[in-house]
Amino acid sequence: MAFLSCKCGWSQDDFWNKDGYNPFRQDIVDYWKKILLEQDEVSCERYVLDELNVPYEIRDGKYYADSRYFVAALLEEKAKSIRNMSVKTYQDWQKNKDIFVCPKCGDKNLKID
Repeated sequence: MAFLSCKCGWSQDDFWNKDGYNPFRQDIVDYWKKILLEQDEVSCERYVLDELNVPYEIRDGKYYADSRYFVAALLEEKAKSIRNMSVKTYQDWQKNKDIFVCPKCGDKNLKID
C-alpha cells in the first residue's frame, strides 16, 4: 500500500494489490454489509459525518446517522477515489514513475507515503 501525493494538494488513494488493499476486499465489503443489515443507524464522530456529508441527529450528545446514508456515502467516496486513480498498482508506478506527472500541476516530484 502506498499513498501517492503532490505538493500542490493532489493525491490518490493507496495503490491496489490483488491480495492486499483494494476496495473490493472481502473484509471491507463485509463491514459495509454488516452495517446495513444489522444496524438501523450508525453512531460516530461528527467530523466523519461532516466529511461524508451525511445527515445526522444529535441525541444525548452523540451523533447518529441512518446506516443507509452512511454506507452510501462510503461507497460514493470509494467510487470517487476509483475514478480519480491515476496509477492503480505499485508495479504500474514502478514502470511509469519516470514519465508520470501530477495530473493537477504537472510536477514530476511526487511523494509516496
